[in-house]
Amino acid sequence: MVLSQGYPLPTIPILITSTFPFFSYSITLLLHLPFPPLYPPPVAPSTHPEFSESTGFKSFRLTTYKTASKTYASGGPHPSDVELYVTYSTGQPAPKSGQTYLLCPYTYYYFYLINNSSCSTSGYEWTLPPSISKVWQYNNMICVHTGYNPGGNVQVKANTCCGCANKLRILSAYVGTYYDCGGYYFSMSPNPADDYVEIKAEKDQHESTERLVYEEYEVRIYNTMKVLMYQTKTKELQFRIDTRQFKSGVYFVYFIVGDDTEVLQLVVGH
Repeated sequence: MVLSQGYPLPTIPILITSTFPFFSYSITLLLHLPFPPLYPPPVAPSTHPEFSESTGFKSFRLTTYKTASKTYASGGPHPSDVELYVTYSTGQPAPKSGQTYLLCPYTYYYFYLINNSSCSTSGYEWTLPPSISKVWQYNNMICVHTGYNPGGNVQVKANTCCGCANKLRILSAYVGTYYDCGGYYFSMSPNPADDYVEIKAEKDQHESTERLVYEEYEVRIYNTMKVLMYQTKTKELQFRIDTRQFKSGVYFVYFIVGDDTEVLQLVVGH
């Protein structure tokens, strides 16, 4: 660091304490010069009349007050600038109670980390409640599948604009369990599948059993090119699909009950 006159400024140790590691702040150094002599004292004068040095040691003979300042960024974006956004696999926003998203059991969702600050973030690491499983991730979004009781704390760590050596936690949000989901919950196993996949439809415990037992639903399976590979309608709560006819790869299974649609991802490997 150099003062306006061009004299080198020696390194000065500074202790910085911040209660909140999410905002930027400025530090102003008030330098009262001249400095006391450095030891061992210089032994050979330099060609500059105001500076003398010996190997590894420098002394300064300046006679004025000088101010040096620099802005430091400590931590990542402010928590108020980062939020969790949750949608169903169909793209519809999940319901909320206040600021808390409510999730149905045995359902696929997309979790998005929204950063509204000017501090860029990348390399996201998600920590989910035990009853929520990550299926896949792309940039700031993950696809998850919920278990029986999907409530809990969701945390995200990331690289931030501060250039810190370790990733910082930039999000901590809670999700709750939604008890008014209605209809069926669908599951598939084994997944990945080889010769077959077992489809299981579970009834919502809060729904009328009499209505659900006789309700027909449709199953469609598409490949990644959106070509329909399989289609059936049934009232069975559990049945098996022969997957030997499918090539190894990724497929999307659509479960359609009335006006509701749930999409699951199936992997076939032979």
